[in-house]
Amino acid sequence: MPPLLPRLPLLSDRAARLVRRGRLLVAAGLLLIALVTLLGSARAAPALRPARRAVVVAIRDLPAGRVLRAADLARRSWPAVLPQAVAPGAVSAVVGRRLTAPLARGEPVTISRLLGASSVRGLAPGTVASSITVPDSTAGLVRPGDRVDVVAAPDPTAGATPPGARTGGSAGVVASDVLVLAALPADDGLTGGSGTRLVIATGERTAVTLADLAPYRRFAVVVDAP
Repeated sequence: MPPLLPRLPLLSDRAARLVRRGRLLVAAGLLLIALVTLLGSARAAPALRPARRAVVVAIRDLPAGRVLRAADLARRSWPAVLPQAVAPGAVSAVVGRRLTAPLARGEPVTISRLLGASSVRGLAPGTVASSITVPDSTAGLVRPGDRVDVVAAPDPTAGATPPGARTGGSAGVVASDVLVLAALPADDGLTGGSGTRLVIATGERTAVTLADLAPYRRFAVVVDAP
């Protein structure tokens, strides 16, 4: 019987080739799996992107009280989910509306920033937007979103108080814990005189009281502690 030892090198070479072939097959399989995973991720990527919508944004810093013009605005694509309700996505839909608060460059125009019925959207039923004129020094203490007390004091320059007017004889708080919606500058075209126009959210009865007092009283506000 011929010796077996001379055949061992042949068997070792064959085994080595099989091992190398197996490694190549495993590597090819792993590469194929990686390619399939990559293609699947690329196809799924568009579905993972958040939906977007067209909104109107400011193209420059705009102050409170500004009447919006087409030259102030542009249409941009933004994520559909925003922390605040945005205004309609057409520039023409907000041109001519007045800002209740400053708007920074690139910031979207939100409904709460537009003076009008939208200013009280989302507040308690029966809430209305009312306005009072206060000294500029007083208005400088408050910003939209603040809670204030409204104080009325006799106006010595006013005419005779008509019978039945809700005035009283001394200064006092006439509205408590009201929300400031806007602080408009004196030259915004609404005040018709000196001072600053504060737009506040009140109940209907309080709004009537403030309108009744306005010709005969001077208003000021006291900022409530947080």
